[in-house]
Amino acid sequence: MTARRRAKIIAAIAAIAMLAFAVFALRMASWMPLALSGAVFVGVLLALWPNPRRPDPPPLPDGVARADYKTAIENLDEGARKLQNAARKATPDDRLLFERMADLLQTIRAHHVANPSHVQRTRTFVRHSLGRMVGAVEDYGELSARTGPDQRHRLADISKQLESFVPALEKIDQACIDNDVMALEISVEVLNDQLDRDR
Repeated sequence: MTARRRAKIIAAIAAIAMLAFAVFALRMASWMPLALSGAVFVGVLLALWPNPRRPDPPPLPDGVARADYKTAIENLDEGARKLQNAARKATPDDRLLFERMADLLQTIRAHHVANPSHVQRTRTFVRHSLGRMVGAVEDYGELSARTGPDQRHRLADISKQLESFVPALEKIDQACIDNDVMALEISVEVLNDQLDRDR
């Protein structure tokens, strides 16, 4: 008999004893022993109640570290959330652009969840390019909120530069689907070049 099973049997016997004591206390018409035995009985039941066990995370393919996988999923999720937040504060035209970018990040995230082995291939994008891209969008959003009508033409130019992120994200998404490492590397390089020009 295992120690866990023995402890459950002892707890069950204790619960039965407490219940018997409660019945005895009822016959004595005294509320203090009844309350005490009721509290102990509830405590024993809670101790016996099975704890829901959190399922183990699915195993990852060889060569994929749990920390890298977690970082990729979290960064993509956070990036999409920040872009959606920026979209809520943006003008209608910019809102559509930011929402499209957020949707693409969620699509890439879903691909990573379904194909953890691809996390290594998008590491440069997830760890470096993604944060810079989201930061550029957030900077643009803050600048847009402070800019007066006389500077709107300059914002339009920056907005067009941000639009160039979408094709790069689409290519990254497609490269993940096609399992095309070279296309992915080229798309990340293009995105980094665009970020370097925009900053």
